Amino acid sequence: MQKLIKWFGYFFVMLSVGLLLCMVFNFFLFGYIFDGKEYRKSNWFDYYYLTPGIIKNAPQISNNALYYVQGGDENTLLEEKVTWSQVNDVPQAVKILKLYLVESGIDVEARYKLGERYFIIPSENKVSLVINTCMKNC
Repeated sequence: MQKLIKWFGYFFVMLSVGLLLCMVFNFFLFGYIFDGKEYRKSNWFDYYYLTPGIIKNAPQISNNALYYVQGGDENTLLEEKVTWSQVNDVPQAVKILKLYLVESGIDVEARYKLGERYFIIPSENKVSLVINTCMKNC
């Protein structure tokens, strides 16, 4: 019986330490992005941990991509974005991104989850794919 209590104690301590580490990591991550963070694909830590799958798997419109994430609280938006610059054919790039979103099951006119919205924003020689997520009261 004492062995069982001993092992239960070890399990409880390990579980508590694991939960504490997860809380610290989440606190660090959200504090890290709250004011906004720009990064490139070569910054593997930020790219791996901060970039959502829909942006990671997006077609490469150009070789020059800048990623951006800005955290939000319950009253503001979480914004995740990739902007490709030096795009040769902006209208064609917009068509490619729209097709990609449709093939991924995303309708840019609809809201998803907690107010998630998708935008494709073209400009002179740049194209951005933006995901805005309203956390609660937006």
